[in-house]
Amino acid sequence: VCSSDLKHGHQTMKVGYISGRIGGSAPMFERLVLGNSETLRGWNKFDVNPLGATRIQHGSLDYSYRAFLLFYDTGASWNVGEDPEQKQSMGVGLRAGGFQLAVGFPLRAGHANPVVYMGMNF
Repeated sequence: VCSSDLKHGHQTMKVGYISGRIGGSAPMFERLVLGNSETLRGWNKFDVNPLGATRIQHGSLDYSYRAFLLFYDTGASWNVGEDPEQKQSMGVGLRAGGFQLAVGFPLRAGHANPVVYMGMNF
């Protein structure tokens, strides 16, 4: 996990990157997932990799001005022997303290299905 914040006045630019790998055979509830309120926002984890994966890579870029938020996410999850399929999303929302309310748009060819989500970090 790598994250960096650049702040200037009321503006913040956050760049984040995660990658992970599981060796051996992991139970389904311990596998790696993308497609939640922190990774690939706008995607449903069941559309990315329904049973989880043994490998992931994810990058995000967030820009905020006071409570207003813009974001772009990209990432892939796959298992040994599979080719990774890169997914992307972007969105807009509000972030105050540990609370976030946003609309994410998975970038797919041909159509857009926005996803509204709410999250809280302590």
